[in-house]
Parts: sequence; structure tokens; C-alpha cells
Amino acid sequence: MGSHELDAALVTQVSFCSAGNPFAVTEYIRTMLDEGLLKFSWGKWSVDSEALESLHLPTDVIQLVLKRLTKLSNETLAALTVAALVGNKINVKELAAVLETKLHELHLALNTAYDAGLIERVSFDSYHFIHDTVREALVGRLNENERNSLHQKIALALDQVLEGMENSGENNLIYSIAYHYSQGTTESTLSRAYETNLIAGQISASRFANFEAFGFLQKAVEFEGRLKVAPKALL
Repeated sequence: MGSHELDAALVTQVSFCSAGNPFAVTEYIRTMLDEGLLKFSWGKWSVDSEALESLHLPTDVIQLVLKRLTKLSNETLAALTVAALVGNKINVKELAAVLETKLHELHLALNTAYDAGLIERVSFDSYHFIHDTVREALVGRLNENERNSLHQKIALALDQVLEGMENSGENNLIYSIAYHYSQGTTESTLSRAYETNLIAGQISASRFANFEAFGFLQKAVEFEGRLKVAPKALL
């Protein structure tokens, strides 16, 4: 809105709904623009107060994000949902491997999310979510079984990506793979879940990342127990 003057009613409404949260302010302003409630005239932004009252803006910003998500295509929503489980950063090539889709199709889907103000472009093959609230809204749409299933799918896909890399045993991707196996392991992948968490724990320990090492090795012990194998020295 630049340096233009703002209508007092607009400032009051946005301040009340957002509680001063910068991300929430952006979301409420965007919603008002999308709904055609804001008008610019004679160097001043004003709001249609009657229409604003009928809109019933929620005080929970996640509800606003969810409303925007419903306007996305199924392809874009599916891509963002998987990306949200992976993390804040979006690696297009890795995400394409998980979704088993072509790169140009995924770029089109992500461009839609970019235009909607949900993600920002870092480079040609990389994006990140504009705020953790967007990720929370996406993940919150899933039930426990759906989350576990997607974590399993992500782990398997990234594992295949890792196999094609040189020096795969030292690659940082092993951390992500171990994490996703931990979140969505089935009986068929227990062995690999054990192996990846063991490797991730050992690498973390060698880098003196003791807290992370403990977490991975603890998971390795858990999976080892489920495999009913003889105890092994983890370090």
C-alpha cells in the first residue's frame, strides 16, 4: 500500500484481527483485496465497512490461510502438502521425485502457489514457505494415517535419490530420510528405518552434534527392538 494514507476503520479492523502480528496483517489485507473490500481513491485506501462486517473475518490467521488453500488446484495443493511435511525449504527436484511428476508440471503448480503468496522463490529449483503458519495449515488438514503414509512415501523417494548420489553415506539427505522413516515406518521398511537412523546418528556424533545424534540413535534402538535382532554396539 506504499506510503498512502489508510482509512481509520481499516486500521482498527486489521489491528483487532491481527493482534499486531506482521504475517497476520498481510493475510488480512490480502483477503480484503481479494474480496474487493479495499478501494484507493484520492491518495487514500478505504474499506467498505458494511461489506467487511458481512465477511466475518476470523481472528485466527490459519483460517485465512485455509481459505486461500481451497482456491488452489488439486495438483498445487498436493505438491504443497508434501512439501510442508518435508520442511520449510522446497527442493523442486526432490519434490518431483516424491510426487513422481515431471519437473515442468511441478514448476507450474509451484508458480500458482507463488502467485498466491504462499511460497517465495529462492532460485530456479528452490522455494521456501513464506511463514510457518502456511505449513501448519497444510499439515493440519491431514489425519494421522495420511501423515504417516506421506512420510513413508517421502522416505522411500528420497532414499532412491540418495542411491544415485556419490558419497551417499556422508550426504546430509540421510538426515531427512531417517526422520521420515521415523515418522511413517511400516513393517516392510523397519530394516531401512533402523539403518538410516543408525547412519544419521553416527554421522551426527562424528560432527559433535550430540543432541541430534542421541535422537537418531534412540530411534535406531527402537527399530532394532522391533526387528527382534541381537543388540549391536551403535557407536
